[in-house]
Amino acid sequence: MAKHFQVLVIGGGNAGLSAAALLLFKNGKLKVGIVEPSENTTTNPLGPWSVAVPSTSRTPNATRRTSFRGARWIGDKVASVQPERSEVV
Repeated sequence: MAKHFQVLVIGGGNAGLSAAALLLFKNGKLKVGIVEPSENTTTNPLGPWSVAVPSTSRTPNATRRTSFRGARWIGDKVASVQPERSEVV
């Protein structure tokens, strides 16, 4: 597994996966890693506003893979970020 990435996204939820996808869309040559313990993530397309939607909503929670082409999934948790040394532990 790579030990160095140009971009390291911490968290594979909606925001993390969206950020990684957008960065790769803009520059497909970036080395992007996504740190997320779960191989799959459950997302809710409506976010916190879903409580206002009836249970018969057409936007159920969706399960998707944490990684996708161009990004590497790192199945782990982050204990600390050390920016002065460019390290994530």
